[in-house]
Amino acid sequence: MSDLEFETVRAGKLAKIVFAMLIGWSVAVYAQERKVPAELWQDVQSKGTVRVIVMLNVPPRDEERIAMAQNQLLSELEGTTYRVNGRFKYIPGIGLTVTSDGLAVLERSLLVKQVTEDSPSYPHSSRTDWHSLTREGKNRIVTS
Repeated sequence: MSDLEFETVRAGKLAKIVFAMLIGWSVAVYAQERKVPAELWQDVQSKGTVRVIVMLNVPPRDEERIAMAQNQLLSELEGTTYRVNGRFKYIPGIGLTVTSDGLAVLERSLLVKQVTEDSPSYPHSSRTDWHSLTREGKNRIVTS
């Protein structure tokens, strides 16, 4: 094999390695940039709607910018089916129930940092803990 043929083969192999690295890097970047987890896409397909918490790309504790971003996001959602479950005042986020078309808008929006499932949370107390919560401390629940 001549030096020229050797260099050509080596350059071809190097090009394939660089190409494979770029493809791998592109896939990794795309996976990191996904705002809506695959589980939410599956849920919305099976249930029709999903409850989500949408974190916005604005600084926390800036009430004015948070409110503006929330309103702008709702404008982006016009034409889709959605419901506002709650607005945060100091945290850059908003609670929504959306259909698949709304979820697609959230995925594309530059305002959106991350979308997570909104699930109800309940106190994690045993029955003994509840009975010890009394005004008089006599192991009975006082509701007034």
